[in-house]
Amino acid sequence: MEQSIILPTHVKRYEDFDDLACYFFNCEKNKLAEVTVYGDELNPNAESPEISYDEFKKGVAEQKVWGFIDETSFHLWLDDSIGLIDLTHFVTSELSMLNINVVRNDEGDDYLAEIIALICTQSIQLTQNILTMKSNI
Repeated sequence: MEQSIILPTHVKRYEDFDDLACYFFNCEKNKLAEVTVYGDELNPNAESPEISYDEFKKGVAEQKVWGFIDETSFHLWLDDSIGLIDLTHFVTSELSMLNINVVRNDEGDDYLAEIIALICTQSIQLTQNILTMKSNI
């Protein structure tokens, strides 16, 4: 069986984090302060299930990257000082979530290992592309 994974067709790098947040939360900038964010957006082990937008934004600034993949595009904001390993980790995590149903199957360990390898190699390629591109939103 040939292995393949799902990849976004476009990368949209946001210069302003608030613009990305507006797209994600489907609201205008002047409404962001009213947004309630679930803590697991930043930390799955968060004690508080809900945090304010300001707390969320502070957490994003500390991790230096945040984004999501929708039907066709990888939307993200990143601090220019983010390290290669941290960005690769983030990209790999997002691609893994996108492909979780590809990974969940009964094809065996060899298939799973190949899917993981594909996600890792595509993550490295995508990370390299992200690091060389300018903000386009």
